[in-house]
Amino acid sequence: MKLISKVLAQGVDALASPTIPFVPPGGPTVVATITVAPTPSGPSISVSTDTKTAGLNQQFTVEIKINTDGQEVSGYQFLVRFPTNLLKIVDSDLTTPDKDIELLDNFFLPTDQVIDESGINGTVYLNAASNSGTTTISGAVVARIKFETVAEGFANIAVVKENSALISLNSVDILKATNFVDLTISTSAQLPTPTSSTTIFPSETPHTALNDRSGQISVLAGAILIGFGLFIIKRINHAKVRR
Repeated sequence: MKLISKVLAQGVDALASPTIPFVPPGGPTVVATITVAPTPSGPSISVSTDTKTAGLNQQFTVEIKINTDGQEVSGYQFLVRFPTNLLKIVDSDLTTPDKDIELLDNFFLPTDQVIDESGINGTVYLNAASNSGTTTISGAVVARIKFETVAEGFANIAVVKENSALISLNSVDILKATNFVDLTISTSAQLPTPTSSTTIFPSETPHTALNDRSGQISVLAGAILIGFGLFIIKRINHAKVRR
């Protein structure tokens, strides 16, 4: 089954447009801007993201949503394509030897799950079916894929319509539309690093005018007292002479 899925992934690589690397000059901080295509109408399988920005070596999540537009289905399959030179998948279950994505659907159980990161375009393939009959799906998130950015450039994460399907009770594929997510990782969006600064105020000369005046008054008072004392002594001596 994995061999068949890898052949399928190679076929997708041949159809997919190559990812053009983009390495602008800049500092070590890298900010990623994510653009999400409008959610398609009608029976669809679409991707959406949980964030608008991400940095280099940071993680973000892509959700896989299914909308059968009121029609009952007995199963589905999807193939999500991404550039392996810019993104890698973060394993959702470390207890198993192979990488896994997070599955949220309890009605349709996976019959095959393959993650292939060996080519330029990596792929995530899931096939799910149910033994309980058919049901409708109204914009429900059936799976989550966690990615981590590994390099600068332009990345396209897309649901490949040619390798995806919504299977009706009569085994007819009713899938009408898929969408994609564009991810731009660039240092040109780098924000300046805040720097702390200390304002040094000029030292203020102490006000000593009052203290200086007090000293002058004390000196003057002392001189007056000394002069008065000398005057008294002189009078006493003068009185003694007259006697």
